[in-house]
Amino acid sequence: YPSLTSSDGPSFDERIRSALSALTHDTKCNCSASRLYLTRTNPVKAQDSLMDKWLPTLSDFVNNMEKQGLIVVVAGPPPLYQFPDIRACRDQSFNSCSIPRQDIAPVIDDIYGALHIIAKSHKNLKILNVFEQLCPSQQNRCYPGIDRHMTMRDRDHLNVYGSELLEQTFMELVSLKFTNNQKN
Repeated sequence: YPSLTSSDGPSFDERIRSALSALTHDTKCNCSASRLYLTRTNPVKAQDSLMDKWLPTLSDFVNNMEKQGLIVVVAGPPPLYQFPDIRACRDQSFNSCSIPRQDIAPVIDDIYGALHIIAKSHKNLKILNVFEQLCPSQQNRCYPGIDRHMTMRDRDHLNVYGSELLEQTFMELVSLKFTNNQKN
């Protein structure tokens, strides 16, 4: 993911350029980007640096990747839960750890809106809407599990099962065939 420049070594773009120079011309590479978008406060809000620093950096990064002929997939924010520890959610209904969708949807929708504005200017930028997949708009509450399986490893990070739920959509975004859990 594009990161803000630090004085401790090469920037992310420089590291990517170095890695890309090692690729052969017939190699295809899909770069995936994700970051922590939200504060862990109650109420949840967007990180202060998101709109004024990270999103412009993302736009520059996507421009550079487009010149290399690469697709960039940005995974947007998942639901952010308020439980102190994932072990608090062991009942199979996950009701004890659920949150009202209306409490977090407005800030998350604003972030996705900003991402889609950037995507309109970059044909190689694809947005993976993690929030909608894990907490569909038809639901009144967001649950940290689906079908009696946890989807989260903590308040805002997916576990393996949660990531697998996103696989088909991710593969479709990068135009790879998805058949019977096989990537072609």
